[in-house]
Amino acid sequence: MAGASWFGTLRRILVPLLKPGLLGAWLLLFILYLREFPISALLYKGGLEVLSVALWLFVENETAPRAAALALVQVAILLVLVALVRRVVGIEKLTA
Repeated sequence: MAGASWFGTLRRILVPLLKPGLLGAWLLLFILYLREFPISALLYKGGLEVLSVALWLFVENETAPRAAALALVQVAILLVLVALVRRVVGIEKLTA
């Protein structure tokens, strides 16, 4: 911008251009880390399980409905975050 300070240029031009990419990268990393199981399984402590380890323990030791309910909670968390990122970025519908 003509005559704007460095901070003004950063705030009005660079941040809006970077926002979709940064939010998309954050969402992809969040999804990958939410599914990460092997490291979580090795490092978990009784009573302090992360979601993926708790789901595995439900599959191994509990009934199927409890495991399915926890998996549904995980999917709901992901859907809410994807919808939130899409709204912030301004994506209305998927394009092929």
